[in-house]
Amino acid sequence: ASPRDLFVTDELRPNYRRFIADTFGARARALGWRSRPGEDDDTKLLRSSVVGLVAEDAGDPALIAEALSLSKKWLSDRAAIEPEMVATVLNVAARHGDAEMFTALVAEARKTKDRRERGRILSALGAFRDPSVQKLALNLTLSPDFDARESITVLREAASDRATREGAWIFLKANFDALTA
Repeated sequence: ASPRDLFVTDELRPNYRRFIADTFGARARALGWRSRPGEDDDTKLLRSSVVGLVAEDAGDPALIAEALSLSKKWLSDRAAIEPEMVATVLNVAARHGDAEMFTALVAEARKTKDRRERGRILSALGAFRDPSVQKLALNLTLSPDFDARESITVLREAASDRATREGAWIFLKANFDALTA
């Protein structure tokens, strides 16, 4: 569990979201998901830290919408998302994505020969919060389509988010023998 999950109780969550939005929201929206010509390295590093934080922890609707849009573009054009932002954009999009996005990402994970890219996609597949989609995602860890050493990333990602942790735990208990085999 992340420190924010340990220290930010459900009762404090609205205050925490507001704090993140008030403190970092304007800067994150100004940075956006994509770099601009002539940008320095500090700005790129700031983007990778701040934009995902505001999208996730503050639930910023504009950043979430843009992540969803960029993820769809990325499926046919890898240049749509800069390499250092791919994992964050895909995970934000997946947390707010639907069954259609899930299906597209699974197809992409099956198709790609690049292990690092497949790892990013599998991680994103574990981030879907829709319970029916989460079940499909977790079942990928038992699928012969993926190496179990890679597909376990789906379960790890689901277990790392407070919104999906319980479903991941139930799945792990129900499928423990198959997973350990």
